[in-house]
Amino acid sequence: MPDTTRSSPPQQTQKRTRSGCQTCRKRRKRCDQRRPACTSCSKLNLQCVYGLNVRWGSTRESFINATMPQTGLGVGTKDALNDLLEGINTSPKLHRLIDTTLDGDGRNILIRFLTTGYRLLASDFMSDDTWLTTHFPLCENSKACLLSLVAFQAAVDPEHEEDFDRFYDQALTQFTKETCGLGKIPETSLFFAGLFMCTINLSRLMPYTNHLNAIIAMVMGWLKLDTPIRSDTQEFLSLLGFLDLQTHTINRMTPQNYVWYTYCRGQHGVHRISGLPYSLMDLLSSVHLQGTEQNLLSWTPPPGAPAQQLLWKASRFAGILSVYELRLQSGSLSEVLPSSLGASLSPQVLVHNILGLIQQCVIFVPSESGQFKQTLTYPLVMAASQRSALAGSEKDFICQTIRDMASERNHFAYQGILGVVQEFWKSKDSTIEETARRLDVELPLC
Repeated sequence: MPDTTRSSPPQQTQKRTRSGCQTCRKRRKRCDQRRPACTSCSKLNLQCVYGLNVRWGSTRESFINATMPQTGLGVGTKDALNDLLEGINTSPKLHRLIDTTLDGDGRNILIRFLTTGYRLLASDFMSDDTWLTTHFPLCENSKACLLSLVAFQAAVDPEHEEDFDRFYDQALTQFTKETCGLGKIPETSLFFAGLFMCTINLSRLMPYTNHLNAIIAMVMGWLKLDTPIRSDTQEFLSLLGFLDLQTHTINRMTPQNYVWYTYCRGQHGVHRISGLPYSLMDLLSSVHLQGTEQNLLSWTPPPGAPAQQLLWKASRFAGILSVYELRLQSGSLSEVLPSSLGASLSPQVLVHNILGLIQQCVIFVPSESGQFKQTLTYPLVMAASQRSALAGSEKDFICQTIRDMASERNHFAYQGILGVVQEFWKSKDSTIEETARRLDVELPLC
């Protein structure tokens, strides 16, 4: 089992700025208020916006007011949300919680989530609507769950950006209260709410592994390691394991947990959230081990749609580049590539293969499956990390593909990723990890 006791890099306390541009305020970052664009936005290629964004009931209220429950529209209110909830057979208990918790804005945002937003939670090419019946009911026991769904939708939906601060603060406050409730809320509901808080931070390019590690600590306290892991617990662990993968975070600000390597290996099929086969995830969780690059090179993808096959192969080559980068960061330059593999694994060849596969992949992905493209982030950024191996046309392709993803999904995260990539290319930093560290960004590739 890997050593997880090593010290983590120094962490800086993230404080929310009370002044400055709206972009830094939404990301809860300090702002130097330079105009027309502040330094933080300029470095990450984010749109820097100044001006008042006054909204009654926003999170500029006191903490006491922020913890007060919202005034809902009343039990049994008839509106579009009521019809939608009846259509998906929502339980009376959850229906009452929604009616007594959410105001008009919250109800409108929840409608967006239940009609389109929930599809952003899965990368599986062959997605369906089972989430609404398998996971949404968990909200009936937890107001934090419900508020976290609304905050997530506000975080990724341009039409509701102005509502994000309010619902994020309410969700975070409620989640904190429920986790301190000593058994009053079911564990699965708390876990669900915590995952959404982590996902919200990830989508807004805010540090997220602090939330992730807190959830992992909670789950480890619930697990009974002397008994077989239940299927629902295994599903939760797999979600955590994916977010915890060493390959899928650049400049991680908290210690690694190796959840997938320790608890999730040996499953079969395709992981719904990542869109990757379990067998490939097993290998990606093992990049710290000798011989993983050979195992990745010889890995055979399972049956799947054409786009899936192309994506999986690109991710396999990206995994080999992750091994390369880890050894480069550790100073083991003499062990970067074993001589038995030779030129077949050179960074130039790997980058060429990755980008060729992605070019083919995007052709197969229909416009209504834009959520599938999020899994392209990992191979794209790993290809971008090989600065010396990239031609100008290849850099252009990487940038354009990320821009396309930003137009289809949450623009904050993808614009930030693009900003870090471009900053790395023009800098003298040895690795993209150094660039992210210099910019104080925890970069998600999931």
